[in-house]
Amino acid sequence: MTESARFESLLHEYLEFLCRGRPEFATFSLGIHTHDDELSDPSLEGVKRKIQDHKHFAERFSEIDASELPKDKKWDLEIVRSALAREIYSIEEIGMWRKYPDYVMQICVAIDPLYSRDYPDLDPRMRSLCSRLEKAVPFLESSKTAITEPVRIYTEIALQGMSGSQSFLRTVEQHTMPLLSSDSKDRMRSAMVRVSENIQGYESYLRNDVLPRSEPRFAYGRERFDKMLKLMGLEMNATELIRLVEDFLARSRTLMGRVASKLVPSGDWKEALRKINEDRPRDWPEALRLCKETVHQLRALTSERGVAALPPTDNLEILETPDYWRHVSRFLASYLHPPPFHRDQTGRFYITPITDPRMLRSRADIYLTCLHETYPGHHLHLAWSNANPSLARKLFSNLPLTEGWAHYMEEYWITQIAPDPKMELVFLQHAMRRAARAILCAKLHMEQLTIGQAAEFLVDEVGLEPKVAESEARMYALNPFQYLSHFAGKQSILKLKDEAKQVMGGKYTDRVFHDTLLRSGRGVSFKILRDIFREALSV
Repeated sequence: MTESARFESLLHEYLEFLCRGRPEFATFSLGIHTHDDELSDPSLEGVKRKIQDHKHFAERFSEIDASELPKDKKWDLEIVRSALAREIYSIEEIGMWRKYPDYVMQICVAIDPLYSRDYPDLDPRMRSLCSRLEKAVPFLESSKTAITEPVRIYTEIALQGMSGSQSFLRTVEQHTMPLLSSDSKDRMRSAMVRVSENIQGYESYLRNDVLPRSEPRFAYGRERFDKMLKLMGLEMNATELIRLVEDFLARSRTLMGRVASKLVPSGDWKEALRKINEDRPRDWPEALRLCKETVHQLRALTSERGVAALPPTDNLEILETPDYWRHVSRFLASYLHPPPFHRDQTGRFYITPITDPRMLRSRADIYLTCLHETYPGHHLHLAWSNANPSLARKLFSNLPLTEGWAHYMEEYWITQIAPDPKMELVFLQHAMRRAARAILCAKLHMEQLTIGQAAEFLVDEVGLEPKVAESEARMYALNPFQYLSHFAGKQSILKLKDEAKQVMGGKYTDRVFHDTLLRSGRGVSFKILRDIFREALSV
């Protein structure tokens, strides 16, 4: 067996291991349905086995001789080794499984694709859905052994999601019961009653047992924070990240004043934003229509203006955010990409309904949000990623690349494609907010700030409302690397773009840069992308 064949065989073995050990991930994120009727083992012993199994695979991948592989396979091997190192460190050292008791939400995530997607066929989907519901009760009981170091703010966030989870399960029952046979209806009804009762019991367990013993300290500390930045492929530590953000914020404040002076005589950017925010849809139905129209326009312009090629498979639905997701998807919208192995390659652009007209976003804000989430942002990038034939690049994701691409495209669009002072000012506010996220994530987890101080920063420096600022700051404590990835990823892409211009010389165009990055897959690191652009020069 050649070294290349050995690598591919081991990679397929790892894929099967993932699907067996994380069947929810296989269904939801990969679109592989061989274990749709199963749930993972959330117990302490199950986690210990997962750590040992990952270490075993990491050792076996370390034995692959990279010098015997073709260039693309060398890059794929580097992706796999880096991803396994990151996964092992995340499970073993960061250990959210023992700190964040979000196991009810995990059940909803396991149920959602069987309910909302149309593959596999209806009968096997409904059987798998019932099976997962029946296994949810022992799943919740087993999870209690893993919650050994609960964190207060994480427990509070988990409790906030309980009502949304119950509402989601009622919606599932309401919509699926008419599709079932008489026997299946009885099975579904029985499973739903048991799950609902156990979720109520689990909520009491969190409130009366876990919350009182939850620790106030959530911070990773500098060493762990820097280690995770490195494992994510970011070529900066926390101190360097903070310095980058501080420089960016200083420049952005000056630029916001200049742009605001084009909109209001005072040149006050907060006054200009208030004026922009007055131009908003009248109600939720109009906001939804505006989103759909905007996405259609953005797709056409992406192609017509030569920003990037459209992917060979390009399907997108616009839907309301599921109930169970709304407590962690607090903003206007989010994007769920189609699983790479799924038959149906339709992306889902979720928009959270807003019934109070005073809370609706401005038209400019809606435009930029659609741009970020769909074209030429997340949907374009991830649709191209799914078209990449590499198994490694389908399995693994570079979060700063994914989030950074969408943020980079906002800036590119309003400076190169559709300049407009209103859009530019709203973009600058978005950019300052994302930069603020990065610095606050770093400072919160190095224990240089409290949640309250982080919220004050968002109010004073970014102009957020106090309630929104408090909510955001709490999420930075929960998932810092998600929230810092927009800024850190965009900065990394801009640096890569400058390097590509130098390396490619006269061969460089923005279209070449964009298409090369998009076609390289979502799992590549910035280091590998640098090699890819060098390779492009030699062709």
